[in-house]
Amino acid sequence: MKKIANILKNKEVMSRILFTIMILLVIRIGATITVPGVTPSPDLAEALKNAGAVGLMDLIGGGALQNFSIFALGVSPYITAQIIVQLLSKDVLPALTELSKQGEYGRKKSEMATRYLTLLLGSVQAYGIIKTMENQSLITLDGQIPAPWSYIYIIIVILAGSMLMMWLGDQITSKGLGNGISVIIFAGCIRSLPIQIKTAFEKWVLPGIGRPASEILKGSFQFILYILVFVLIISFVVFIELSKRKIPVQHAGRGGANPTMARASFLPIKINSAGVIPVIFASSIMLAPSVIASFISVYAANDPWRKIFS
Repeated sequence: MKKIANILKNKEVMSRILFTIMILLVIRIGATITVPGVTPSPDLAEALKNAGAVGLMDLIGGGALQNFSIFALGVSPYITAQIIVQLLSKDVLPALTELSKQGEYGRKKSEMATRYLTLLLGSVQAYGIIKTMENQSLITLDGQIPAPWSYIYIIIVILAGSMLMMWLGDQITSKGLGNGISVIIFAGCIRSLPIQIKTAFEKWVLPGIGRPASEILKGSFQFILYILVFVLIISFVVFIELSKRKIPVQHAGRGGANPTMARASFLPIKINSAGVIPVIFASSIMLAPSVIASFISVYAANDPWRKIFS
């Protein structure tokens, strides 16, 4: 409690917390604004629960796909582009490898390359999502704009929303609590937490009201067990996230013989150094077949080669 009181007394920390909350509020408002010219299906929210990679994107994006909002892409194209640039910097592309060795200047250039790649990946991913959801009758285009231009218009809108989320994440990093992209992903993942708890309460506790005491106790026990399991899972994830492997480091010379220095000399390596980035990257890879299939269905509907893979 003393630590919480100290945080509340610190004006700078409180201003950063309030700024972060305001940015997250803006993102939640944007997630409810449907892309103009698109009508989502009433069953879209239920269909996304069993939609594989698209459903995972909806979870990470905080339910933005349920309304097919301007933030439908989320920050997943940026994460994917960041991973690709980092992998290519490992002695794959000499130009990127050289930039990684040039300090702050190289970091800025690599970041610019990441953002350009984000635009490319976001455009392809947006088209794949549009065609996938349209083929499954999850969204309907109004048809006020001719077909080719309507796709371009929708791609530009949701791509602009993704770039806006990237900028908001940068604002959280510089003026808020830090790690803006991670904060946005976290806020999207916990968005449905109150709804899940409410659903569990209505499923196990409410039906027992007015019935024998054994029914009430049974439902209450199931609900409490659900909450405990939920807390244990979160605690386990936090434990793994904070876990480090301390590798001892031996120093040459007289300093290494000092017992105090020997105890303090170690190299901490996080067990889960990648965090949730592999999950987001995997979701983008899983979307690749749907993107390819959407291109085939549009441009090669009568191609005999298509029958081989159908």
